[in-house]
Amino acid sequence: MISSLERKAAPLNLGVSHDKTHAMLVCSRSKLAQHTHKPHLQFADGTRVSWASQSKYLGLTFDESMSFAPHVELLVPRFRKRITILKTLTSTTWGCNSDLLRQLYVTFALPVVLYGIHVYGYAATSTVFEEVHKLHRVALRVITGCPKTTDTTLLHWEAKLHPLDYYQARLAGRLFAKYTRLP
Repeated sequence: MISSLERKAAPLNLGVSHDKTHAMLVCSRSKLAQHTHKPHLQFADGTRVSWASQSKYLGLTFDESMSFAPHVELLVPRFRKRITILKTLTSTTWGCNSDLLRQLYVTFALPVVLYGIHVYGYAATSTVFEEVHKLHRVALRVITGCPKTTDTTLLHWEAKLHPLDYYQARLAGRLFAKYTRLP
C-alpha cells in the first residue's frame, strides 16, 4: 500500500519521507495494543516501514490506545514555562496589572493548551488532563492575585476567563458546525 502511494505521488513530484513515516496499530484495549503480529509494510524501494507506539501528526502526539497521555506529557512543560513567564511579570510592588496579564495569558499561554483540545480533550482521561487544569488555575491566580483557597468558580469569574471545558466544547461545536455545512 505504501509503495502504491509512492508510485502515484511520484508524477506529482511528491514523496514519502522514510524517516517520518511510521506504522502504528491503534486500538482501545491495551491487550490489543501489544498485538505481536504486525503486518510487514514496505516502501517502493523495499525498505520496511518502522512500527511506533506513538506518532506526532500536526502537532498532536497520538499513541496506540488514543489516550493522548504522551501529548499531555509534552504539553504540560510548555504550558508551565509560559505561566512561569507570567509570574515573573507580576509582583506586589511592581508588575503588570490584571488586564494585561489576562491578555498575555490568552495570547501567549492558553493557545498551547487549546491547540487540538477538541481532539485530545475528550479522549484524555481526567487523571491525565488534571495537571493541565491545575496549571490553568495557577495562571488564574497569577492574573487575579487570589490565594490558593479561592473557589475555582470565583477564580474564573474574577479573572474573566472560562474553564478549559468551555473552550473545549466551544471549539468542538465550531468544528461540528463547520462539517455540517459541507456539501
